[in-house]
Amino acid sequence: MLQATGSAAHLDGVRALAQKKRMRLEADGLHKGRSVRGAKEEDIYRALGLPFIEPELREGRDEIERALKGKLPKLVRDRDLHGILHCHTGASDGTETLETMAKATRERG
Repeated sequence: MLQATGSAAHLDGVRALAQKKRMRLEADGLHKGRSVRGAKEEDIYRALGLPFIEPELREGRDEIERALKGKLPKLVRDRDLHGILHCHTGASDGTETLETMAKATRERG
């Protein structure tokens, strides 16, 4: 649920937007009058006119305003990485050999 995956500042921003739209965000979802407009995160954002905001972006900075403008940044995904950023081999506190790591890196492109 949104309450568990957003910072307090993010949730305040979502609540404020809900209030502007005459809705209210509660622990069990987004309400309008007596009806629930969304219980799942995706449904809550959609009902508020927002695209889904990834949990990693829910900091309470400007993500709601950026989402309203369609300007949310794209998160780095595993498929975006093309190499090793930092690793340890079995020569120190790692678990794999340098050869195994090099082979895995070549396989990833």
